[in-house]
Amino acid sequence: MSEVSESSVYQLAVLRTELSNSTTLLAHTQGAVGLLLSAIGVAKFLDSFWLFDLCGIGLTGMSFFVFFRGVRLFRRTRLMIEAEKASVQRILWGERDV
Repeated sequence: MSEVSESSVYQLAVLRTELSNSTTLLAHTQGAVGLLLSAIGVAKFLDSFWLFDLCGIGLTGMSFFVFFRGVRLFRRTRLMIEAEKASVQRILWGERDV
């Protein structure tokens, strides 16, 4: 009976971790879109002064940096989750064989 409850608790913990990872990716994407919209607003809707254009370029660069950092973090965390799941499954299957 305890194996079933430990297994279900483990599955819920994995699900929470995977959802948290997805939420983090969405937050990075939202931040990147916000920075990109700010860049467009600064560069296009303000006077055509070189400083505003430079700020727009900087915000665009930051936007891409934030997005790709989020994707990299998502992939790295997903690999860690998969490795941990495989490790725990080996342990659980090893205990059942005994």
